[in-house]
Amino acid sequence: MKKKFYKILQKQLQKFGVYTQYYASDRAIHYHLKSKPIVIQNYELNKVSKSIQVANNHSFYQSLLRKFVPDWDIKIEAAQFIFGAGMGASSLDCYRRVNINGNSYFEKVYFSEHDDLKRIKWFHLNAYNSISRFGITAPALHNLFEGKAFVITYFQFLDLLPLVHSEVEENFISISKKLYLASLEEHSIKDGNDIPEYVKSFQSHFEYKNKLAEAKHKLTGHGVDFQEFEKAVKASKLIFTHGDIQEKNAFKNSMIIDFDTFGIYPIGFDVAFCCFRLLITDKIQNLVPEWLENNFKKDITVDDWEQFDRNFTFFLFVFLATYFKRESYTYLEERLAEKIKYYNRH
Repeated sequence: MKKKFYKILQKQLQKFGVYTQYYASDRAIHYHLKSKPIVIQNYELNKVSKSIQVANNHSFYQSLLRKFVPDWDIKIEAAQFIFGAGMGASSLDCYRRVNINGNSYFEKVYFSEHDDLKRIKWFHLNAYNSISRFGITAPALHNLFEGKAFVITYFQFLDLLPLVHSEVEENFISISKKLYLASLEEHSIKDGNDIPEYVKSFQSHFEYKNKLAEAKHKLTGHGVDFQEFEKAVKASKLIFTHGDIQEKNAFKNSMIIDFDTFGIYPIGFDVAFCCFRLLITDKIQNLVPEWLENNFKKDITVDDWEQFDRNFTFFLFVFLATYFKRESYTYLEERLAEKIKYYNRH
């Protein structure tokens, strides 16, 4: 009777463009999805997990995880769903703080075929210890359990203290400097030959991809061959790059989370992204010509400075490409374009 009623309701909702799928149990979900393509499994499981989170049903959620990841055999002593913990294309939008053997962990479920998961694994194997030595606190990857559709991960749970408005700029600058300094000590990343493409491809970064078409159009209009300039940037010195330094990820005491966008990218990428975030959130009102020099000149080596300055200008132009339509950014477009043209001539 209940199922019949649901089908009637489902048809009525579809008239208004609302499409739903009824699942009687975790077993029914698994049976319905196990033979579907992974992309369909990811999509459906994301929808289901959001409903489970709203219902605060940990028992159902854990039964569901166990159906899709049979090797997941840990005992959860306590659990709490975390709302507003972020969202992205690489994981279920369902996060928990869990207690295991008396310790607290952050639980995140990644889609098994996504590059973000590969980057997380690479980061913890190859970069985590290096950046820790330079005073950056990041959550350690404690454990992971792999299934066909997704992978359940457990990170050290950090007590995070949000930055106040006046601390944001200084914090972003400090973290980006520490990542640069840690890179100078890491000889294995200098030529990039042994680094996987999914780690060093800055072209796959979400902000770069989203702004690429507009940036190409804009720079071409300024008389710059975008592909040639990008090729020169790609050949630059490679350094540790968080890729998403913003207020949701950066906290007091040099704590930073969410290394899904981590990469070994050309020098200047992280600082350009930081500056982009500071500008669009009004943490800095105007980018004065001296901003980069005042904040970084004494920390970047003489040999690296020109590449750093050039790449920063290029990446900032790309990130801001869609903002140049606004009158308040017109002057900045002209200034950045002039500097790019200068480097293009030299």
